[in-house]
Amino acid sequence: MYRRKENLFDRGVPSEENKIEIIIQSQYFNDYIEEYEVKISKLFSLARLSFIELTLLPYKNSNDKFRALTEKHQISIPKYEEKHLNGSTILFSTQDYELIVLNGELEYWKNKNYNNGQISVPDMQTINHIVPDYFIMDETDPYLTRREGNIRKVSINQFFEEIRILLVHHRIFYVNFNHQIKGQLIYYNYRLMSKFSKLFEPNRVNTKPSNDSTGLQHSYYSSLTNRLYLLCKSIDEIEFNCYKTPNNDTIDDTIYHLGYFIMLLTGSFENIAGVIKDTYSIELKHPKDLSIRVYNRKETIPFLKSVKHYNNDLVSYLLGKEVKVFINFVYEIRDALQHRDYFQGIGSSSPSGKNPNLLWIPYKDADSYTHFSKDFQERLGIEHEIEDNFLFDMHKFARTIFDYSVVIFNSIMEAINVNLYAKLSEPNKKVLDKKIKEFIDGDSYTMRIGKDSLYFN
Repeated sequence: MYRRKENLFDRGVPSEENKIEIIIQSQYFNDYIEEYEVKISKLFSLARLSFIELTLLPYKNSNDKFRALTEKHQISIPKYEEKHLNGSTILFSTQDYELIVLNGELEYWKNKNYNNGQISVPDMQTINHIVPDYFIMDETDPYLTRREGNIRKVSINQFFEEIRILLVHHRIFYVNFNHQIKGQLIYYNYRLMSKFSKLFEPNRVNTKPSNDSTGLQHSYYSSLTNRLYLLCKSIDEIEFNCYKTPNNDTIDDTIYHLGYFIMLLTGSFENIAGVIKDTYSIELKHPKDLSIRVYNRKETIPFLKSVKHYNNDLVSYLLGKEVKVFINFVYEIRDALQHRDYFQGIGSSSPSGKNPNLLWIPYKDADSYTHFSKDFQERLGIEHEIEDNFLFDMHKFARTIFDYSVVIFNSIMEAINVNLYAKLSEPNKKVLDKKIKEFIDGDSYTMRIGKDSLYFN
């Protein structure tokens, strides 16, 4: 029976008394350091924080770059040793401690690997004695699928994604191990600008602010960016609760944030319609016509007919089957939340333990789901269909909705920007190209801080 440790996401704020314990598959990252140098450097820098405990597994044939990084960050290199104490004992030995991990001869066991992978028997025993929160490893190694209590086995990219969610939730913002930002404003501004980059690359969108004398001027563009800012915060909270141990509380908290998330998203779709309207100075017969939602059985709407005169590529994109179905799907859920059914969460389990929480959506409230491709349905995390009602993996569902929304908003703004760019004079194009390059390179404080950070990306 393996020892179990409480889920990291259930344990509260990381601290010296509540450390995040990590082991890495050193040989793999040593061998592929050219591919992982930036991430390993960030991981070693992260390990200098007081609440991070990083342990390397022993390895051989050290790569010069990997060794240089361990020396730069003063990372201890452990080894396996054999001692004869009433028989042979294999020790995991570091500069700080020794740990008996196996009885037997080291020469025999060190070359016995799990399932023809790279993880040796002494490695496995070390991992199970230390019981880390994370074992960061080659995601193609067969050891990844072996059950080991609460030890989370992840790729290095997945680790950084999860550590971002955890630390952001607890309002811990380190740009580097010796540079901490107070408050969440800079982080979420960076998150907004980096995710929805096409909204912030310098463009000539005319947002037509109000003529009122107040300093708080309304525009569709500012409303859009405000909502997307909150959308970034909302998805982080959803993901945090999805990483916690599934139970009634995590179901309730996820449903709470997911409902708000959907409202923000449909409001953002309405704001982007306003940005398009203002960009091309489109006059509408009825305010309700301001929408990019096209019902599944329609080919267009009055608003898009007007936009087509100015930007045919944009309209073609919005009428693409997957985009049209996706936007309509999100609106169907919003309509149900506001006027009919609300989400319901369902716990689930199997003989091997608790499974992720599931999200219940009635068929009548998500008809567009059946219009998606099989591939996209799988990405949304469909788990079961019961009497015409759908059950989704909450985490996969929310993350896919967010990721595809990022694609849609960036694609809409790209179509607008390209269209307007083509109408500029050559001198103005050069000026704009320079500004865009400066933005991408991170000329602003917010972008520079974010791009250099340990885990903001």
